Amino acid sequence: MRLPDRQLSRAVVIGISEYSDENLSQLEAVSETVRALHTTLTDPVHGILPPEHCALLTNEGDLRRIGSALRTAAADAEDLLLVYYSGHGLIGGVRQDLYLALSDSDFEAPEYNSLEYDKLRSTVLASSARTKVIVLDCCFAGRALSAAMGGSEDTYTGQIEIGGTYVLTAAPRDKVALILEGEKHTAFTGRLLQLLNEGAPGGAELLTIDEIYRLLY
Repeated sequence: MRLPDRQLSRAVVIGISEYSDENLSQLEAVSETVRALHTTLTDPVHGILPPEHCALLTNEGDLRRIGSALRTAAADAEDLLLVYYSGHGLIGGVRQDLYLALSDSDFEAPEYNSLEYDKLRSTVLASSARTKVIVLDCCFAGRALSAAMGGSEDTYTGQIEIGGTYVLTAAPRDKVALILEGEKHTAFTGRLLQLLNEGAPGGAELLTIDEIYRLLY
């Protein structure tokens, strides 16, 4: 078990809290959540990468800009590649695929103006990074855990590994992710932040992805 090489690692943190479609509720907690995660990841003492290696995209509606950030991070990462999304998860298309909503996404037809999860996944898998991690804090995120990847209908917070690639999801394929009243962060990432900042009581100094998954579950 080791820490990632800060200079050889890259991250993209995407948080969408504001939506133009009246059918998509505003998610105030997401803004604070992604800022806190970015701060934790880039902390000069305990963080895992420098600020210039962690792209923070908030309330972005330009799919091209997000695609550019993902491709750049995937190409530059040699040790760790981390991609995080928090916002509305949408279902669209004939296959009922998972789409990650952007600020201008259409609830009724997300396939035309949202980030298709399969495209994000393909970009991450194409990276030569030693370890690749995708974190999805959104409704229906369990759809990222397809049958071929070991997911199931009952998966709530899932973790799978394919060629050094891990996926952590905040909800099963047909359930919503939570924002609890009185908490400034989303329920899932709030607890992830607690683990990253405080560690696990009685646990080891360094947490593995498997241990993070177990504790979050």
